[in-house]
Amino acid sequence: MTQWHAETRDWAAKSLMNTLVEITESNVPEGIEADVCQFLSRAGELALCLGEQRARVQLLECRPGENVIIGPEFEHSFGALGCERGEERAAQILVRPGLCKIGNGRGEMQTRRVLLPAEIFYER
Repeated sequence: MTQWHAETRDWAAKSLMNTLVEITESNVPEGIEADVCQFLSRAGELALCLGEQRARVQLLECRPGENVIIGPEFEHSFGALGCERGEERAAQILVRPGLCKIGNGRGEMQTRRVLLPAEIFYER
């Protein structure tokens, strides 16, 4: 499995780099190949976290003015700023949506695992 993953990642990196060279007319910024490899590795890790198991993925988001609880699913973009985890705050803007996996892959759909918390901005 590991060799297959490495070969697939290398093929995807080469394909993506060829496309970037074509799009930028050979003016690819220096160091971009390392960024592409890192991106593909992280995408592979996310795919392994999600697995091919029976689970759902939920996008964590909110609307301006919506009350959210600061904690594992929602965090302030500049840190806590005087807010305790568990406090409810009105979101001013969604900076980055989050991602949550629902289910344990064995048919049980009650387990929630935050893969990436949503990042919001709120006023004190």
